[in-house]
Amino acid sequence: AIMVTAVAVFAAVTAFLACIQVFTIGLALIGVPMTQTLALAGTGGSLLLALAFASRFRRYYDGPPPAAPGTERAPRFVRGTVWLVAVGAFTALGWVWLQLLRVAWYRTPQRWDSLWYHVPAVHEWVMRGQVFFYPLDPRLAGAADQVHFAGWVNYPMAVELTGFFTYFLVGTDRLVDASNLWYWPLAITALVVIAGQLGARGPAKWLAGALLFGVSQFVGQSATAYVDPGFNAAVMASIAAATLVLFGGPGLLKWKLVLFGAALGLMIGAKGSGLPYAAVLLTITLAVMAWRLGIRRSPVAFARMAGVFAVMMAVGGYWSVRNFVHTGNPVYPVQLQVGCLLYTSPSP
Repeated sequence: AIMVTAVAVFAAVTAFLACIQVFTIGLALIGVPMTQTLALAGTGGSLLLALAFASRFRRYYDGPPPAAPGTERAPRFVRGTVWLVAVGAFTALGWVWLQLLRVAWYRTPQRWDSLWYHVPAVHEWVMRGQVFFYPLDPRLAGAADQVHFAGWVNYPMAVELTGFFTYFLVGTDRLVDASNLWYWPLAITALVVIAGQLGARGPAKWLAGALLFGVSQFVGQSATAYVDPGFNAAVMASIAAATLVLFGGPGLLKWKLVLFGAALGLMIGAKGSGLPYAAVLLTITLAVMAWRLGIRRSPVAFARMAGVFAVMMAVGGYWSVRNFVHTGNPVYPVQLQVGCLLYTSPSP
């Protein structure tokens, strides 16, 4: 069934991006500088782990139930036409992605936020060879906006991490604006999975993913160092994984929970604002799961969400924990307020 392929590909893409995060951050935590050899090894290892994880879903059908007896299928020429449209849309999608890659390669970073804190963060990491918390520069003591600059450079930056990784992988800084393009497959497959869970069949659900190239804001920022497309892709992936957990049937539940945690990790790592989204998704998933299990078995739901939380933190929790250790604010430099001020942004 086509949906099997969609879920497996979605799982592979999510796992691959998550493994790149864990590998790169892991090297930084043990003090090993990144090199091209390590980047190539990390890519190969992440790909193998992603394929192994995706193989768990190769025979798992998560699509909508079969049509009721007596329900007429669309005429063959209609189904064929939809397939042709889907193939054409994917062709256009691939062409747009390649054009954005060319733009990133030939055009220097120009956007204000890119030059202010996205690219400088990647630059500092590359100079040291690893991801780290950028401290205030004593040479600039008293300089205007220094605290502001140091804050934003230390914003959760899993998307920028792919730019840092790409530099060592290909040996050039010409793709510093291509970080978001790593996340396009995540957004595409997430949309396909969501469409399947909503009842789309055959080529219709694939068309839903292919039409991503028509989202102007997503496309317009994809060849910049802005991280919104990457963050949006991670949000879509988190929602897709949540639908698989809640509505995809009982099969392979433990692997779907791991997939859910990995997607949430990519989301909270991409932006500090991913934490509130993660809290909402975890709460809703826990509530529905506990309600289905009943009061006596509700601890099972809590245990499952604890596992999801552990995977989420392993993939994307580094940024929040690091910022909390340095500043006392996990979403530094953003303030968090729910009725009252919970976290502010003091100087590190």
